[in-house]
Amino acid sequence: MAEASRWHLGGTPKPKLQYRKDVEIRTTLQELLLYLIFLINLCILTFGMVNPHMYYLNKVMASLFLDTSVPGEERTNFRSIRSITDFWKFMEGPFLEGLYWDSWYNSNDLYDLKNTSRIYYENILLGVPRVRQLKVRNNTCKVYSSFQSLMNECYDKYTSKNEDLSDFGLKSDSEWKYSTPNRSSPWHWGFVGIYRNGGYIFTLSKSKSETRSKFINLRLNSWITRSTRVIFIDFSLYNANVNLFCIIRLVAEFPATGGILTSWQFYSVKLLRYVSNYDYFIASCEITFCIFLIVFTTQEIQKMREFKSAYFQSIWNWLELLLLVIFKFISFNKTMSQLSSTLSRCMKDIVGFAIMFFIIFFAYAQLGFLVFGSQVDDFSTFQNSM
Repeated sequence: MAEASRWHLGGTPKPKLQYRKDVEIRTTLQELLLYLIFLINLCILTFGMVNPHMYYLNKVMASLFLDTSVPGEERTNFRSIRSITDFWKFMEGPFLEGLYWDSWYNSNDLYDLKNTSRIYYENILLGVPRVRQLKVRNNTCKVYSSFQSLMNECYDKYTSKNEDLSDFGLKSDSEWKYSTPNRSSPWHWGFVGIYRNGGYIFTLSKSKSETRSKFINLRLNSWITRSTRVIFIDFSLYNANVNLFCIIRLVAEFPATGGILTSWQFYSVKLLRYVSNYDYFIASCEITFCIFLIVFTTQEIQKMREFKSAYFQSIWNWLELLLLVIFKFISFNKTMSQLSSTLSRCMKDIVGFAIMFFIIFFAYAQLGFLVFGSQVDDFSTFQNSM
C-alpha cells in the first residue's frame, strides 16, 4: 500500500512530479522578475523622454501668437482672423511685436543679443521666420453661362494640378517668384486642402523695422490675391533654461468660399538629449532597453525554430512578437486562461460581427456627414463624423 501510494495512475513517482512543478514555478518566477525589470526600465525610459516644461512652453507661445490682440481692437487676434485686412493687421501688429523683443518692460535695452531676438526674454529665435503662400490659377473652375457677364474669373480649391506656378506682381524679389517644392518635404493637411511645399516664399529680417517695411510693401502691392489659398508662417526657437526647442507653424487658409480659416502647430522637442546627469541616466536605460530587446527577440526566434509552424498557433506567441511584454504570464491565471480560450474559439464569430458592425458604423458616419456636414463642426468632415 505504501509503495503503491508513491505512484500515480500513470506510473510517475510523486517526487518527480513535484520536482518538475518546482522547477517550472522557479523558472516562471525568474522570467517574471526579468520582465518586471524590463517594464520598470521601459517606464523610466518613456517618462524620461517627456519634459513637463513642454506643455508650458507651448502654452506661453500659443498665448503670445494666438491670443494677443491688435492694439485698439481687442477682438482681433490670429484665432479670429476672417479677412485679408485682419491678416495684415495681425502681421504688422501682434506677430511683429511677438517676434522682436529688443527692450525690457522699463524700456531699457536688453543685454547683448548677439544679433538674435529673445522672445519673452528667454527664448532665442533661431534664424529668421519664413512666410510662404500657395496660389491657384485662374479659370481652374467654370462659371455658369448665365453669370459669366458678372464674373469672368474663377479660382477653384487648391490641388497640385490647380496650383499657379507663374511669377506675379512685381516679379522682382523671391516673394513674387515661384519656388519649386522639395519632393522629400512632407505635405500639410489643412481644413480644406492638402498642401505641398514650395510656393512664393520670403524670409523676414533680423531687424524689426526692416520686417515692418517688408510687410507694408507686400500689403500695398497686393501680395495676397483672390488666387491665394494658404499662407504658412514657420519659425522655431530655443529655450536654454529648460533645454527645449519649439517649432511653430501658423496657417491661414483661404478657401474658395471666401474668408480665412486659421490653424496652428506648436511642437516642443528635446533635441540636445544628453546634457545633465539625469540625461545620462536615461541614456543608460536606453542601452539596457536595447539589450533586453535583443535578448527577448533572440528567445522568440529560438522558439520559432523549435516549434516551427506550431509556434504561430498560439495567440500569446503573436502578442509576444508584437509587444514583448509579460502577457505570457496571464496564461497561469485560470480566469484569463479561460478568457483566452474563449476568444480563440469564437474568433470567426468575432470577425463576422466586426465586419457587420463597421458596415453599420460607417453608414451612420456617412449619414451624419451628409445631413449635418454643412452646419455642425463635429460632422464637417467624414473623419470628424466617424
